[in-house]
Amino acid sequence: MNTEYREHLINSVQSLICFEVEMFTNALNIQMSGEYKDLSEPFEMGDVVKFKLSQLKASDDINVLKMVECIEVTRAAILSMINLNNLSEEELELVDDPE
Repeated sequence: MNTEYREHLINSVQSLICFEVEMFTNALNIQMSGEYKDLSEPFEMGDVVKFKLSQLKASDDINVLKMVECIEVTRAAILSMINLNNLSEEELELVDDPE
């Protein structure tokens, strides 16, 4: 595999990782302004709270569930591309997994 091709693969996977994180954040924001509205009131801007994808999967909001589907498809594509091309964490500079 030539270097330019591999660089494009790495860039593509990095973009997918960023997309996955952004989709998770957006789904969580929908959840926090809808079903979790009462839960979000004690938090202030800048507070850090960890959520998992499994918490979004338990939502009753169809929009959140559609975003979860998109996240899962994206995650599967990321993992597949990493495995098929033997990409390392160092190459990808992986971001934290929301799971």
